[in-house]
Amino acid sequence: MGNLGANHANRTHLEEALAIAQGNASQKGDMGDVARVLRRMADVHFRKGQNGDGERLKGSAEKIRRDIQGEEYDEENDTEEGYNLLVACYYR
Repeated sequence: MGNLGANHANRTHLEEALAIAQGNASQKGDMGDVARVLRRMADVHFRKGQNGDGERLKGSAEKIRRDIQGEEYDEENDTEEGYNLLVACYYR
């Protein structure tokens, strides 16, 4: 499977993960998992050259992260670790 096939498979898995994360958000009490999945989906779109979709998804992820972290939010922490901090360690 080439890069295009891998990107399609990644996107499919991420869409499924997003549906699960959104469904669990009300029970969990925040949308950290949703933010992490959205940020990963943005990366897939950037790799495919779909920068408009990538920026939209990244913006949504950043808004959620900012809402969760409040005063602790650091724009420079747009990293894998920054999003890992939003989810329970057993999901990383």
